[in-house]
Amino acid sequence: MEKKFEDLKQLIDSLGLTAREYFTSALNPNEQKGDGSIVTEIDKRIEGEIRSFISENFPKDTIVGEEDDTVSGNSGYVWYIDPIDGTENFVRKIPFFAITATRLGPGPEGSFAIVHNPVTGQTFSSYMEDGAYENKNICFPTNNKVGSRHAINVSGNSKNGNEWVRSARTALWKAIYEKYGKSGSLNCALLECAYVSADRLDGFLSMETEPWDCAAGLYLIKASGGSISYYDNGWIHHAGAIKDIFGESHERRRTIFVSHPEIHDEFLNFIGNPESWAD
Repeated sequence: MEKKFEDLKQLIDSLGLTAREYFTSALNPNEQKGDGSIVTEIDKRIEGEIRSFISENFPKDTIVGEEDDTVSGNSGYVWYIDPIDGTENFVRKIPFFAITATRLGPGPEGSFAIVHNPVTGQTFSSYMEDGAYENKNICFPTNNKVGSRHAINVSGNSKNGNEWVRSARTALWKAIYEKYGKSGSLNCALLECAYVSADRLDGFLSMETEPWDCAAGLYLIKASGGSISYYDNGWIHHAGAIKDIFGESHERRRTIFVSHPEIHDEFLNFIGNPESWAD
């Protein structure tokens, strides 16, 4: 299993080189999906390569990806793939995007996560929850403020009936700035989760997020000792298997908050119902 994990990291690193070439080229063909988001040629190519790896090495696993249909399996394990998280950054030549593949089961055994930024060369990963790593360096969140301020980012999916997210996000940016010190969005939920696990951000709230945009990041948070909650008629602390967050269909959107444990409850009390912040 560990060899397959290392083989997958090598594959994603290789796909990252391809993505970087595409990112730096003068041409960047893309098309609009039905929901108005952007899908690029390289998105489809990368997801296809990762799906082929999974089918060859884990033929009984379920596969859930952003660009293609769900493949149902019976192993009890589910994969979440996002070939380019932060696609708009990618298309705009902003070097903050990620390739991810994560395998999630009922517990740590056989589960792992990989989040790779092709431009910076950062690979955040965790194997069977045995710590979270940035390349070869162990990651863990702390409660240390920088310049006496916390940095808590907010993002969210405002498409497909989630129009409230846009105004709630804007209101929360201002409120967090006034109370805690810094807020904003880097437009790549996976890397923002990874940055919480690596102590670059103190917290991250993502509203109505697709599972492939956060599953690997949540796994890194758990493995690094951070705290995870999701909203379902109230905030629910989650300490179990990450795959259980997304329901039996494996495709349920979630509003999630991740942070260092010491600020977690205080911030959840501050937020309350995220939708209440919308105009």
